[in-house]
Amino acid sequence: MVAGLAARLDRVATAVAGRGRPRVAVLEWTNPPFTAGHWVPDMVAAAGGAPTLGEAGQRSQATTWEAVARSRADLVVVAPCGYALPAAVEVASQLREGGHLPAGVPVWAVDADAAFVRPGPRLVDGVEALAAIIHPDVAADAGRDDANEFGDDLHLVGGEGAAERPQQTRDG
Repeated sequence: MVAGLAARLDRVATAVAGRGRPRVAVLEWTNPPFTAGHWVPDMVAAAGGAPTLGEAGQRSQATTWEAVARSRADLVVVAPCGYALPAAVEVASQLREGGHLPAGVPVWAVDADAAFVRPGPRLVDGVEALAAIIHPDVAADAGRDDANEFGDDLHLVGGEGAAERPQQTRDG
């Protein structure tokens, strides 16, 4: 099992090598906003992004919406701890509609419990999902048929940036 997980991470690393590293803000909580710490910044880096909030190996930290805006993220991932995808989509939609997130930046909601906040083998699923979000053409390069395989774990929230990718939902 470990060799298989390592091979999957190697495929992602190969697929994102030499690509630009978009700035990615991951929010672990939203009221008040919290940066995603611990291993999540490492996951973003492994997926070919540059984490803008939170520090690898450090606890998640309370932040402000102003700090989120100052992070100049190219995309935002809403990954509220304890929330499955439907609730995360609702929270992300409320944040977008409430003007809390930077305008013009794609916002993704993810099933944090499934693939982000619990240490274990599913973190590799999270890295693959992040790679598909950050580099949409990377899914096939990373051994997935397409980004639709992540339908259970992520969802592009409507609004600016939504036209670039088809919406991912639990129903596919």
